[in-house]
Amino acid sequence: LFFASLAGVGMAFVISAVPFLSAGYMPLIVILACFGVANYVAPKMVFGESKLAGFLIGNIAQGTAMGYLLLTAFLIGGMSGNPFGLIGTALTMTALTAGGILAYVMSGPKDFSILGGILSALGLPMLVLMAVSFFAPGLFGGPLGMIICGFFVVVSAGMLLWEMNRVVYELRTDQHIEGSYMLSISILVLFWNILSLILSTQRD
Repeated sequence: LFFASLAGVGMAFVISAVPFLSAGYMPLIVILACFGVANYVAPKMVFGESKLAGFLIGNIAQGTAMGYLLLTAFLIGGMSGNPFGLIGTALTMTALTAGGILAYVMSGPKDFSILGGILSALGLPMLVLMAVSFFAPGLFGGPLGMIICGFFVVVSAGMLLWEMNRVVYELRTDQHIEGSYMLSISILVLFWNILSLILSTQRD
C-alpha cells in the first residue's frame, strides 16, 4: 500500500504538471493499462519466480491509475475549502470496512466457493466500467451513477472478503508476498470505488 500511495500522489502531481496526460482519451488509456498490469500481469509474476518485482510493479501500476482519481477528489474537495476531505473520508470508510471484514474472517474459515465464482465473472467488467465511469462520468450520472458506484463498492468489498479468507486459511505461511499483494490490490480497488461513490454524490 505504501508504494501504491506514493505512486498515486506522485502521479497526481505529474498529471497536474503535464496536460497531455489528461487530454483526450489518455486518462482512459492509462487507467485501463494500469488496471491490466495490476490485475493480470503482475499477479503472474507474484505467483511465479519474480515475486518482489511483480509486487512492486502491480502496486505502482494501481497507484498510478489512482493518481487521476486522487487529483479529481483533491480539486472537488478544494472547491468546498477542504482539499483532502473527500480522500480522508474514503480512507476512513475503507479502513473501517477492511477492519470489519478482517474481524469476520478471523472468526473462522468460510466457504466462499460460490462467491468466488461470481466475483471472478464480475471482476473484468467492473474494472473496465470503473475506468470508463471515471473518464466519462456523464454516462452514469444522477441516481443511476450512484447506484452503480454503490454496487461496485459491494462487489469490491466481497472481493476483499474472498481474498482475505484465502490469505488467512488457504495460502502457505511462506506465501507472505502473494498474500500481501492480494490484499493490497483488493483494498486499493475498494478505496477507488468508495471514493468514486463519494465523488458521485458531490457531482450531483
